[in-house]
Amino acid sequence: MGNEYQKSLKVLFKKLESEQGARIETRRKGWMIYPPDTSRSAVMIHKTPSDRRAWANMLSELRRSGFTV
Repeated sequence: MGNEYQKSLKVLFKKLESEQGARIETRRKGWMIYPPDTSRSAVMIHKTPSDRRAWANMLSELRRSGFTV
């Protein structure tokens, strides 16, 4: 799942930046995704998935932050 996860993240990040105006910052343990609407909370994406639900949980957090994924 590791290599697939990284490839999928790259595709997702490009979509979020170009189509939805997200700002993505690299952190020590992953990435912070900031939505264009500053009243919404940022989402932390970890470099390594913690369990089999990690991808679904990440998408849920992004939706709650106002992104369309």
